[in-house]
Amino acid sequence: MASGDMYYEYSITSKMNYSRPGATESGTRQPSTMKLYISGDGHVRVERDLNFGTAGQGKSIHMIILAFTGKPGESIMINESQKTYSIIHIDSLKIPANMKMESNVTKIGDEKVMGYSCVHAKIISVKQFGSVTSNDTLDIWKSPDVPLPSKIGDWMKIYENKFSGFMYAQDVQQKLNSIGCRGMMVKMQIRGKNIAATQELVKAEHQDLPASLFEIPAGYTETKEMTRPF
Repeated sequence: MASGDMYYEYSITSKMNYSRPGATESGTRQPSTMKLYISGDGHVRVERDLNFGTAGQGKSIHMIILAFTGKPGESIMINESQKTYSIIHIDSLKIPANMKMESNVTKIGDEKVMGYSCVHAKIISVKQFGSVTSNDTLDIWKSPDVPLPSKIGDWMKIYENKFSGFMYAQDVQQKLNSIGCRGMMVKMQIRGKNIAATQELVKAEHQDLPASLFEIPAGYTETKEMTRPF
């Protein structure tokens, strides 16, 4: 790959509390890891272990997503167990029409996390999904000092704008930029009625990444349905 390849690793801890008719599921999830590979050319590979059930008792699955320079509006989900892949058109992912959200953004301050100078912001959101209303608090630390290949900019903007819309109101990204909370996400904490989770950067380093990391494995077939990692 081109020089300037980067590898990032995030540690993720979470505690869930979900109730449903006839059953209640709660407990601290087994800690998981998210690995992010970005080539100097701007290609992306995300690997994430998803853990279900409480620590030591849950099922773990491995998720892989690829994205490529020049195609900022799509990504590819790889299913290793079924040897298939599906193309996800990011623009086609719509927030449900009956979901309403309002968010308030506050700058907490300038802080150091993992040795990086970060702006710490708090986002409090009120979400209404049909007849259900919830209040969620998200603390986020971002830093422009974390090295990031320049060609990844367009994909990250589209990805953030689309997927963050499920966590907070769509105008939040602009508000974060206005208070200087921009760059790479170094730490994030989410607190709500049914979840408490922390995602924190534990490694950011230059690596020489093989081209095969950003390729669909030979012999895999495309499925039009959303590929499930299990």
